[in-house]
Amino acid sequence: MTGIDPILAAQVAWRMLATPTDGPFDALGVDEKAALMELGLDDPAIREAATVTVEIA
Repeated sequence: MTGIDPILAAQVAWRMLATPTDGPFDALGVDEKAALMELGLDDPAIREAATVTVEIA
């Protein structure tokens, strides 16, 4: 099954936007992570980067 991992999308968006002085993704609050998730899911390139395949046995 293939789908988009919303947390991975947020992490990719953070890597694209963060500067060297910004803290790590894990240090962000829930609201910041939710905003990044929304941004990541709206961007086609980030959605593609956050696409994962899961095999269920």
